[in-house]
Amino acid sequence: MRKVGQRLPDSPDINDTLGWVYYKKDLASLAVPPLEESLKQRPNSAEVLYHVGLAYAKLGDKLKARDALEHALKLDPKLFGSEVARNTLASLSR
Repeated sequence: MRKVGQRLPDSPDINDTLGWVYYKKDLASLAVPPLEESLKQRPNSAEVLYHVGLAYAKLGDKLKARDALEHALKLDPKLFGSEVARNTLASLSR
């Protein structure tokens, strides 16, 4: 998967997918850089904000996680995964 990201480093979709795969493989520290790169190119993508927010939460960066997840839900309240986002936000408040 990393080879695809190397071949198409400027693709926000590839970076989002690469980061999400890392996140799903429980490799949040590897997930954040491509997700942040995707976010630079698509700052108002609720999906990318959701992905990076969950990765930040997994790394324990509560402030960045909260900002990203709140922004994602503001952009798209019916976002796929919105319940996960809301539950993660609630757990960050504890």
